[in-house]
Order: sequence, then C-alpha cells, then structure tokens
Amino acid sequence: MKKKMFFFFLYLIFFLYRERDREKTFTINFTGTETILKAMEHEIPDSILVFPSSVSTYGMTATEHPPITTGHLQNAIDIYAASKIEAETVVKNSSLRTVILRIAGIAVPEFLAPPEIWPFTSDQRVEMIHREDVVDALVASIEIQNERNKVFNIAGGPTWQLTGQKYVEDFYDFFGASSNEAVYRQEPGWMDWYDTCESQTFLRYQNRTYQHYSKEMRHLIASMMTG
Repeated sequence: MKKKMFFFFLYLIFFLYRERDREKTFTINFTGTETILKAMEHEIPDSILVFPSSVSTYGMTATEHPPITTGHLQNAIDIYAASKIEAETVVKNSSLRTVILRIAGIAVPEFLAPPEIWPFTSDQRVEMIHREDVVDALVASIEIQNERNKVFNIAGGPTWQLTGQKYVEDFYDFFGASSNEAVYRQEPGWMDWYDTCESQTFLRYQNRTYQHYSKEMRHLIASMMTG
C-alpha cells in the first residue's frame, strides 16, 4: 500500500570543520541534500521535504534596517552559509513539495562554556531561538496543507531581539560571573533581527520567550549549585 511519507532531516553542524574544510561541508550540506532529493523524487514523489537552512545565508546585514525578510538577497560570508545557499537551490528546483526553514542561532538551556570570541559585535542586533521552538517549527512544517515551496525565517520573536552585549551580559549573569572579559567580533557577523510574521502565522512555533529561557538557565545553575 502506497502511503504519503513525510521526511525532514537535520544535518549535524561540524563546528570544528565546517570553516576549515570546504569540501567536507559541501559534501554534507549540498551533495547530501541532492542525493536525498533524487531518492525522494524517484521513490516517494508525493512526499514533503522540510529543509533546515540558516539565516546566515543573508550575510552581514548590520547596516540595514531590520527586520530581515526572506526576500533579502543571500550573500554568504562563510563556507557553511555558502553550502546552505547551494543546497537551497536544489531544493527549490525539486519537483517535491518543500519547506525551507532559515533558522536563527539556537539557544540551548544547558551549561555551555562561552566561546573565545562571541560571533557578533557588542552593539549588533541579535535574535536567537529556543531549541524546543525549532523542534516545534520542524514538526509543524509537515502539516502545512496545499502550499508549495515555502521559505520561512525561524527565529525567537520580539522578546529575543536583543543586542549582542545584552545577550552576553545575561549569559554571564546566569552563572553569577562578570562579562568584563567577554571578547566580541571586531566587525559584525551575520546575526540580526528577522521578520517571522509569516512563519509564526503558519507554524505557531514561538512558544518560549527569552524570559522563559532565562528562567530555565537560572533554574539550571541553581540546581547545579545545590546538586
């Protein structure tokens, strides 16, 4: 019995290698996508593909007026973003019904060491998204009816629209530490604030505010201290 099958897939982001090894990054993000698409087109042509892309494909937008929309020009400033742009191209040209999710930086409510250099300037616009809201967006994407080739920005929403300095100060404050030693990029990175009105209308995934995330982090640290 033939059944409609729904597929969505995530690529592991190889943080140690994606900017060092262009060939490996493109093999995973571009060739891997192309291989899956061809298999789906042949075996399950009535299926839907939900492709997790990235807002990093917009490049550096700090000098522009926010929010950044899905119609914005894609202009990669790193290998990872370039591979996602190429992968999006084959997805858009596919005969499948597709949904592309351009996902913002993901905030994980766990104990994580701060990076040596934060990927934004202190005054840069930064909008991230709770890990579980990303999951909600992915799941909701397979339920979209009678829509083809949708592209959505997936980000946390208004409560997550901060500056880099505010985000970093809060991060250190969760641990009761000072952010004075934090090192920021000298030039803006790809982060910004995003237009998520359409994605929220379709997917209803923005279920965890920045304040919710902050409470989770404080509870986590308190539990560790008393554990």
